[in-house]
Amino acid sequence: MAHSAVQDYLYGRYYLTPTLLYSVIRLSRDGATYDLPVDGDWVTIAVVAERGEVRISGTKSTSKDEYDEDDGDEDEEGSQVPKDPKKNGWKGKKGKPEYRKRPPRKYINLKLCSLPPRSRNSNGSSTSTSGDALLQLLLFEADSAATEMVENQDGEKVPVKRYLGGSGGAYERWCNLTVGSVIAVMNPKILRPLKVSSNHARKKAR
Repeated sequence: MAHSAVQDYLYGRYYLTPTLLYSVIRLSRDGATYDLPVDGDWVTIAVVAERGEVRISGTKSTSKDEYDEDDGDEDEEGSQVPKDPKKNGWKGKKGKPEYRKRPPRKYINLKLCSLPPRSRNSNGSSTSTSGDALLQLLLFEADSAATEMVENQDGEKVPVKRYLGGSGGAYERWCNLTVGSVIAVMNPKILRPLKVSSNHARKKAR
C-alpha cells in the first residue's frame, strides 16, 4: 500500500503497538476476552514472524501452541453453536441451551511481532524484540459465502463476495501471508492466552 493510503486508513483511529496493547487491555467481565479503554476504532501494525500449518477445527492436538475448539472456552468461534440460531437464548426441555456441533472448518495461527525499533545498539544491530511484543492471530474459514452486486464510486455495479461467520473473509484473503509480511489489524477480538489441554498436561506430566 502507498504511504498516503496507510495514512488515510489510520486517520481518526487509535494506533496501538503490540507492546502498548499489552499494557492497556483489561480483562472483561466474562473472563474470556479483553477490553480496550478506547472510544473508537483502533489499529495495531505488526510483522508476521511465524505461520502455523492450516488445521481443521474440532480435532485434538497435543501442541500447547495450537488452538483446538474442543479444548478451549466456547465462544462465537467455538465448536458449538445454538441448535436454533434464529431464537436467541432458546432453551431445551430442561431449561438449558441446546447446541449442535459446528462442522469442521479450516483455521491458521499466525505469530506476530512488533515492528523492529529504530534505535540501535552501539555495534549497529537492532535491539531485540521483547516477549511482550508477540501476538497470535487466529483466522477462521467462513461458514458461507455469497456474491452480490454493489455500486462502486463510479456508479457501476460490481460483484462483491460477502463472507458470513468465521473471520468474515479474512482467512480466505490472508491465509497465505508469508513470514516477513507487515499487516495492520483493526478491532480484533482479543482472547485470553491459549490454554494447555488437560490431555496434553497429563502427557507432559508422564
